[in-house]
Amino acid sequence: AANSEKAIARAARIADSWIVNPHARLDTLELQARFYRKQLASRGQAESELPIIREACVADTDAEAIAIARRYLEPKYMTYVSWGQDRALPKDDPLDLDFATLARERFIVGSPQTCTDMIWAYARRLRTDLMVFRIQWPGLPQDLALRSIRLLGEAVLPQLNCRGTGGAS
Repeated sequence: AANSEKAIARAARIADSWIVNPHARLDTLELQARFYRKQLASRGQAESELPIIREACVADTDAEAIAIARRYLEPKYMTYVSWGQDRALPKDDPLDLDFATLARERFIVGSPQTCTDMIWAYARRLRTDLMVFRIQWPGLPQDLALRSIRLLGEAVLPQLNCRGTGGAS
């Protein structure tokens, strides 16, 4: 994984792929994905898969998912800021924001339909169909994590399959 252009260039040079970081906004990731692909092309390397890591919480409604995510992700990201994690991101993409602003275009949080739409946006805008979801966070009760996993598998993934495969298409 990499957050800065220097680290992304290193991933293009020596790794099998760049694992897209879980912290940056989607618009930042679009710029970084273009940079990564440009680095690969400049070396004559074939484009590889582009796995994306995102925090995710699926619940029956958007409001319920946001309430769950806020309770556990807000302190997690405040801790990241206290550790200086945000310094690894581009300066115009800070982490020290209120939760609503932080979550916008960073997390996959909502009802099954909202999450489906968000995942599809990532796939289309970043030209990828490989996503890794971080669903269990410090302090989150196991039953809530399992419910989110169940909804992801039973209510979100079937909708994605109906739209076709290959986010790059």
